[in-house]
Amino acid sequence: MKKQDADLFETYEKQIRGMYNEISLLSKKKPDAPVNKFKLKFINEILKKVNNLLGSKYMPFDGFTVFDEDELPTVSDVVFMLYQYLRCMDKFSDDELR
Repeated sequence: MKKQDADLFETYEKQIRGMYNEISLLSKKKPDAPVNKFKLKFINEILKKVNNLLGSKYMPFDGFTVFDEDELPTVSDVVFMLYQYLRCMDKFSDDELR
């Protein structure tokens, strides 16, 4: 893997982890509340970048790429998916970056 890709991975991992931490706090208060469109826009933006970097081999689930902005997911749904992404990013890091 190129150093540039490794640097991107590190940036994306920190962004996903930060989003996970923030949304997790919201989930503890109101797990069934919908995520607002402002936050969802940025979550989807980083998911697209991570999907591109991970490729199909490391994707958490077949058929999932981003959240539908017209049908807002709950905060607990977002926490669940971001956690899955973090685990897959750990595997990617173990296999490709070390």
